Amino acid sequence: MKQLFFIILIISSIPILAQDLDEINTDRPDQSEGVYTLSPKKLQFENGFTFAENSFADNLMLRYGLWQGTEVRFSTDISKIKSEKWQVDNLFVSVKQHLLSENEWIPSITLVGYGGYDFRDKTFKPDVCLAFENTLSEQFLLAYNIGTAEKFQNLTTTFQVGYAPLKEVYLFVEYFAVFNAETLPSHNIDTGVLYMLNHKFQIDVAFGRALFSSSADFFVTTGFSYLF
Repeated sequence: MKQLFFIILIISSIPILAQDLDEINTDRPDQSEGVYTLSPKKLQFENGFTFAENSFADNLMLRYGLWQGTEVRFSTDISKIKSEKWQVDNLFVSVKQHLLSENEWIPSITLVGYGGYDFRDKTFKPDVCLAFENTLSEQFLLAYNIGTAEKFQNLTTTFQVGYAPLKEVYLFVEYFAVFNAETLPSHNIDTGVLYMLNHKFQIDVAFGRALFSSSADFFVTTGFSYLF
């Protein structure tokens, strides 16, 4: 817990140069962390169901805006693999701190710090991620991340092209990968659509697969989110 407190303290002390949204903007169903943070005292619930060949998972996240540019998130995954029983895989607390707003070619930047407990291997896992976003036009944007996983043992990257043909609709195609010094990298791709029913309620669906692998490792995820 001391590690988690240290991460939160460092992120929360960074000067606030953030922008917030008063309409729903989610961190799912893609793999990239978004740059946006909730407005102060706003609460947002995000829930998704992920289906793979031999597993099913319920992905839950609760987000709360602490102050301008800073939010805290609580998340967990409840899964079932083949004939095994349902189990809680992990419990994470993360803090998002918006660092810099977009200015011409300079991207919008947000720092995310994670502190979590993995119930499978009974270990505490701190990690970090930097999220970037560039607006290309009124309809197109680029979103990309670089971060760590598994207690800084893995390097994670994402690169996403997003397209909004309508205010209520967002489409994306995304590449994401995990690199480790001792194993071959994992390359993956996914695509999906988000539909905002109103400024507080959104539904989504996405599907993806592994690349350059002997097994396709297809997955489908669908969910809903609500801003209180």
